[in-house]
Amino acid sequence: MPESAGLFLRKKSIRGQEMGGRLWYATDWEAAEMESVDFVERTLAVIEARLRERLSVDDLAESAAFSKYYYQRLFREAVGESVMRYVARRRMELAAVELAGGGATVLEIALNCGYDSHEGFTRAFKAHMGVTPADYRKFRLSPPPIYALNGGITMSYSKTTEEIARTLNRLTVQARAAAAQAHACGEEAEHYRSFWFCMESGAAKLAGGLETAQGQVREMLTKPEDFLARFALLKAMEEMAFEANVTAFQAQLMVARARPADRDAFAPVCKRFQQLAEDARLGTKGMAAFLKELAELILRDRESRLQRLAEEAVKAGREAAAALSPPELPYGYLARRTQRLAEKLEKSAGCGLMAGDIEDCLLRLDILLSAAGMDLFRAPAHRPLFTGLFRFRELTAEMAEYLQGWKEPAAKVLPQGTKGMEELVTLSLRGEFEKLGRVEGLAEREDSFETICLQLERTLESPEGRERGLEEAYARLREIALELGEYGGAVAWLVERVKGLG
Repeated sequence: MPESAGLFLRKKSIRGQEMGGRLWYATDWEAAEMESVDFVERTLAVIEARLRERLSVDDLAESAAFSKYYYQRLFREAVGESVMRYVARRRMELAAVELAGGGATVLEIALNCGYDSHEGFTRAFKAHMGVTPADYRKFRLSPPPIYALNGGITMSYSKTTEEIARTLNRLTVQARAAAAQAHACGEEAEHYRSFWFCMESGAAKLAGGLETAQGQVREMLTKPEDFLARFALLKAMEEMAFEANVTAFQAQLMVARARPADRDAFAPVCKRFQQLAEDARLGTKGMAAFLKELAELILRDRESRLQRLAEEAVKAGREAAAALSPPELPYGYLARRTQRLAEKLEKSAGCGLMAGDIEDCLLRLDILLSAAGMDLFRAPAHRPLFTGLFRFRELTAEMAEYLQGWKEPAAKVLPQGTKGMEELVTLSLRGEFEKLGRVEGLAEREDSFETICLQLERTLESPEGRERGLEEAYARLREIALELGEYGGAVAWLVERVKGLG
């Protein structure tokens, strides 16, 4: 705060004469110096003591013996916002604590916080917290973080932190609602119960992760100098946004595979998962804008332990590939990708592992497991065959966790948005084509399926001619989907995802 903020004009009210039935005051101004911290402590203490009363700027300025004009100026300079905005925000935080506590009704809390109606309180609460009071209580969201200043006087978190908290609240409510709708879909579905219950579990897991992120925000405020905490928050949000995108992808793919009679019934829940994925993407983008300067981390040499973990992971990857390789099984596309990942990880370990190498491997393993999960819905008895793949992922995740927070060139990290979805689309296409190659009458088309998959993958790997290459691949895949007739539902849906990659 500038030094001039310590100077203010103190108002001295001197009672004058009563003239014409009206009491007149003479006002005398003199310059006085005062520590700004004392001003903050005194005025915030008054606000806290009278928070449930009807407060105005005039009342608060009078309590501090300042003119209204100078009181507002000094408050904004010291606190960073207008006094009435601060009062409104503190009331919302108090209301949030009371809502989380359970006892009083929403109307009682509204009246207790100085609002005249349920509607006015609901509008103000949603504007500040991102969700309605009813949803805040229903989903048991955490009270907002605050931090102490000057001997325990509470001050609200920064405007940026408020926006992060609002984003997390909104996404948590959306994820909980998606879980509930997926559960209802599973209860009513005749043929897809296990799938929708799995979608419910995924949405509930996402909601739990968002609630954990709220805790990270509170932790971040207690240690503002710990920039790694901010990076961890952003990284967690990026992972959750990607998971939401994959979940929406799986929901749409299942609808494309479903019988026509079931598609209309599944459309609403599918739309909800799509909206959740989009909002999670936008929310993460907003956080990234604030935290991007904290993305560089400190790199330390822990080569011996990483080398041991890498050797175990490579071994597990090769064993996983071998278990999925028998020609009588429809998992050759998974076995080949797993073998390539193990070889790539071994090569990286020989040159010195970087966090980007491991994050890249982990992302691709998550995509493999996503595809494997879709296959297990069809053949749950094959789950033991995938044990090695889960072990490969577990060891890679251990390496990633070990390296978390270390500095390395940002270009090494594979983006989890666009590139991740490209990988998922091409892998899903390969999975569909491998299964179709086992259908009587379609086996002779296996080579043409492989050709178009290779063409698409090469196009996506090279920036040169990408747009034209995608147009050609889209046109050819669309022809194939039409030629497949009743077998082409899932392929047709994936073809539209290829179009979106442009």
